[in-house]
Amino acid sequence: MAVPLEVPDSPGRAAAGTGARRDDHRIVEPFFSVAAWQAWADRHRAAFDALAPGTRIGQVRRGDAARAGGELLVIEATEDGPRVRLERYAGMARCNAHLLFVGPDAAWRELLAAGPGAARRLTRERKLHLYVMKSRTELEAARLDEFLDRLALVHPKH
Repeated sequence: MAVPLEVPDSPGRAAAGTGARRDDHRIVEPFFSVAAWQAWADRHRAAFDALAPGTRIGQVRRGDAARAGGELLVIEATEDGPRVRLERYAGMARCNAHLLFVGPDAAWRELLAAGPGAARRLTRERKLHLYVMKSRTELEAARLDEFLDRLALVHPKH
């Protein structure tokens, strides 16, 4: 199970409400800005509206994918729309997302600028890698099979 990511206290104390932290009197944005991704999810809400509440789509940096301890950005479907939060990434075996996208910084910037439809192109170009973390039955219950079809992404048929 993923554990919520806590911003460390001083000197990395959080700057008021930004999700950023102070480091030697500079503001350093976290790699995955919750505010930026929440705005993205809100702009593209239609892509997430059909998902069952509790459905989780995770995003992790390529360098963090094989080990525990990095950041996991989670977009979770709720009754009120998608909610974004950062959690500590516990590694592939303990990742509690239905789908996990893994990619380098450049791919995340591109997806953030373009929208969910870009995930298809980025996976075909091998810039993003999609890992299906749940069974076909669980994907169907989460209504992710339709989400994957809409984005024209491959999903298991078993």
